[in-house]
Amino acid sequence: MKLLLFGQIGSGKSFVGERLQRDFGIHYHDADDDLPVDMIAAVRAHQPITEAMRDEFTEIIIARIGELALRHTHFCLAQALFKNRHRLRILTRCPTVMPVWIRSTEALIRARLLERTGHLASAYYAEKINPGFEAPTMPHQAIDNFGNDAALRQQLQELVERFGTDS
Repeated sequence: MKLLLFGQIGSGKSFVGERLQRDFGIHYHDADDDLPVDMIAAVRAHQPITEAMRDEFTEIIIARIGELALRHTHFCLAQALFKNRHRLRILTRCPTVMPVWIRSTEALIRARLLERTGHLASAYYAEKINPGFEAPTMPHQAIDNFGNDAALRQQLQELVERFGTDS
């Protein structure tokens, strides 16, 4: 099981990845840890991410997926991945990865962003760029992270049962 968790800032990608690791033993990697210095600087300055930056980071993610696949039979990697073309590039180069769109409501995303501290992307920045998120055009799974812990746990259980962790 190799999962690519993507979605808007504040949708709960990291939360879902941490749950998959804790509850199902699926290794979790937050691709924010791989952000290039220029992207970090842009986010901190509330500046847009350029297409060149996105392209470079996509290649970094592809390399990271390759490294994770060598070390872990089952893993999930989380990153916003706002543009379909970058998701498609990853899936073309890493065809065994399953894309999973982490969805939430705008109100819940806003509430989460206002509550969290110490995250690179501020609530202001997220509100500025989240509208540019492109709904996926490729086949994918979806997890609705609407603040109901039992419902989230059930969706994750179904995902794991459907695609298994014994492959």
